[in-house]
Order: sequence, then structure tokens, then C-alpha cells
Amino acid sequence: MADRSRGAVAFWHVRRDFGAFTTIPDLSSSIEPGKLVTLLDPSSCGKTTTLRMLAGLESTTSGRILIGREGVTRLPAERRDVSIVFQSYALFTAYERHEEPGR
Repeated sequence: MADRSRGAVAFWHVRRDFGAFTTIPDLSSSIEPGKLVTLLDPSSCGKTTTLRMLAGLESTTSGRILIGREGVTRLPAERRDVSIVFQSYALFTAYERHEEPGR
């Protein structure tokens, strides 16, 4: 496996369709090494699908995904060295108690 540890992540005209429904019509973006990025948008806009495509858990309909200088669009998940951890607000019950006094 190539060393991609210091490379940027890039999406070039990535599209993802589920049947007749287009989740991601045309995603083109890059993330430079060392940058922290947050995906914020309404529900069902494609945030999770984007992360799943980056990790290789979901395929693209078209376009390219690069990690470093290596195209990983068709590379299987186990060869990408990418992980995803989803956070649930249910894990932070202490914050909920402080934000809603009297509960």
C-alpha cells in the first residue's frame, strides 16, 4: 500500500445516485494535510454518504476520490487506511442536564 499519510484528500466531480434519487450531484473539494474539517448541513444532504465514499464503504456513481496523489475511487475499504467514528448525542447526557434546567 502506498504511503498516503501526509497527502491531501480530494473529491473531483463526485456524484452518488441511489436509483433515481441523487444524493450528491457534484462534489468537488479538497482538504489539505493537517486541516480539520467539519461537515455541517441539514439531514439527508449527503454528509454520511460522503464519508462512507471516502472510506470505501460506499461506491461513487461517477467522479474521483484521491488520498494524497493516489486515486482510491475503486480501491477496497480495507486498503484505504481510513476510519469513521460517528458521534451520538446520547453519549453526552451530562450536557443535556445542564442545558435544560429543571428537568
